[in-house]
Amino acid sequence: MVMEVPMYGFSHCKIYGGVMLIIANILFSTVSADANAATLPSKRDIAKTSAVKSNTIAPSTRLSDIAVRLRQNGVAACAPQINAAGATILAGASQYDTLSNWNPKGGDQRSVNVVVAQRYPEKEPIPSGVSTIVATPVSPGRCDLVAVQVVPSPLSCDAVRNAMTTRAQARGQLVGVTVMQQGPTETLLVPTGTGTCVVVDLTTTYAQ
Repeated sequence: MVMEVPMYGFSHCKIYGGVMLIIANILFSTVSADANAATLPSKRDIAKTSAVKSNTIAPSTRLSDIAVRLRQNGVAACAPQINAAGATILAGASQYDTLSNWNPKGGDQRSVNVVVAQRYPEKEPIPSGVSTIVATPVSPGRCDLVAVQVVPSPLSCDAVRNAMTTRAQARGQLVGVTVMQQGPTETLLVPTGTGTCVVVDLTTTYAQ
């Protein structure tokens, strides 16, 4: 995002899905400012500045359109890739809000990002999480993508690491932070002072 002329899009939605992809397996086997809003069409229109919309999406089989604010402002190059990454990030969440950032001068030639705050059902041990997806177009229809998801775990980092060993490879330590690798995703296990763990998933994908 270019700081001199930032653009922001705020969105509020509810979703209904399956288990939380990032940490559920771990927990249950031992995851010029212009404010706009909404990720899905609303029945009412709100003024462009400081606009906020709240929606509930249709069936869980429908892909949440977290890139809609970008597309509405003519920045659509990486929308499919952003939504595909969002499907993983939002797995198991009951509600989410988004904040979109783009450069109005660059359009589809510049990097964009969508910040996603997730809330999980009360029955889940994880109350909330936050993610960001950064996409950069490299050619028509092709984008490099970096997705980062941060989720607090009620388990210790040792317990999380032990639960991950059957599906992820240990990469080592970064000043006390354990690094696990599963495919394109690196998982950083950040210990807290209360014996719990912050799980950070970093996924980097490059256009082929």
